[in-house]
Amino acid sequence: MTFKAIAFDLDGTLLDSQRNIRPSTVEAISKARAGGIDVILVTGRHHISTHAYHHRLGLETPAICCNGAYFYNFQSRQTESPNAMGPEQYDDLLKMVRKYGFISKVYTNDAMIYEQADHHVQALSAWSQTLPAHLQPNIRQVDSFEILLAGCPPVWKFIINHPGWHELVVFAEEARKELNLSCEFSSPDTLDVTRKGNSKGGKLTEWAALNGIDMADVIAFGDNHNDSSMLQAAGMGIAMQHAEEAVRAIANAVTTGDNNSDALAEAIYRYVL
Repeated sequence: MTFKAIAFDLDGTLLDSQRNIRPSTVEAISKARAGGIDVILVTGRHHISTHAYHHRLGLETPAICCNGAYFYNFQSRQTESPNAMGPEQYDDLLKMVRKYGFISKVYTNDAMIYEQADHHVQALSAWSQTLPAHLQPNIRQVDSFEILLAGCPPVWKFIINHPGWHELVVFAEEARKELNLSCEFSSPDTLDVTRKGNSKGGKLTEWAALNGIDMADVIAFGDNHNDSSMLQAAGMGIAMQHAEEAVRAIANAVTTGDNNSDALAEAIYRYVL
């Protein structure tokens, strides 16, 4: 089958454990683009922490960020088709976070905001320091989310971190039922909370329609639960070998290796080139 577009999740898929794109993958993507195939990044990340990879691949497509909360056009430096949480939603969500005592981060405007520097923030900050200054994301600490959010900024996403998966499941069920929000796991200890209606699959479908591409002509790669919607929406969805069983079960195929191998490049050659 001939595909017209390839959609890539970042963490755990396009990126290895050191947050790099493997040279073999860069080469395969370059060949696909030379053949007229569009490449689009579809990530749970804020656009400011996606920029380095968009730049590395020399892409002209927008990125789909924060689990489908918006497109980001790196050429115009504008968000497009945004679906952010407003004060009426994130005020109640923050109260829930406080009630459960969870560590969280807030993605708003052009910054990733945190109160406590957990290992996720530390790792992200360390990675940021390896980048050229113009590609470094704005990662900022505040004393109080309440003070930050009193200014009523648009909020793309709350990230809730907790080592207990069961407790996160209970939190997600309450957030969906009581606050009418979208909740998806991006790792076993990380829950992404966005405005209802946001999903990678939904935003990828919207992008394809805007560009006259049938979803049957899109191939998507992912590894976690927040990738499931795009793996199902695409004409072919491919899960990484290390993905959880539930994610692999909904995919059309599974790579022969994990994100620290050349398996992604091999899959591009096999299914696209």
